[in-house]
Amino acid sequence: MKLLLFHVDRFSAQAFLKTSESGLAEASDIAVHEALIAFIHSEPKDEETPGKARTKAVKQIKWLARKCAVGHIVLHSFAHLAEQKSSADFAAATLEHLAQRLAGTGFTVDMTPFGYSCSWDISVRGEPIAKHFVSI
Repeated sequence: MKLLLFHVDRFSAQAFLKTSESGLAEASDIAVHEALIAFIHSEPKDEETPGKARTKAVKQIKWLARKCAVGHIVLHSFAHLAEQKSSADFAAATLEHLAQRLAGTGFTVDMTPFGYSCSWDISVRGEPIAKHFVSI
């Protein structure tokens, strides 16, 4: 699993094009202020040990959210961080799992529409910690 995390002043995503049959039937746009955006890429090896990969992802996201003092997290499936991708069903289930785990620890969690290509408006903060990449 690969995580590309940004501490943002603002982020919005608008569904542009449905790209996967595993995608939601309907897509809704999202707009947030002062949040941590997590671009998440699931890999085939994550399907072999899903619990381990998902637990490490939750820990990384929580760590950076607390470091940046934000209570709002946005999860976005981003299948462009590595050459190999997991199945779409696994990626969607992973996002749902991460959202539930993070919400269960007190964070407000939103997700961009799974299975859609989105246009973004993003304003990333300038501090070095505001940009973080993790390979799990």
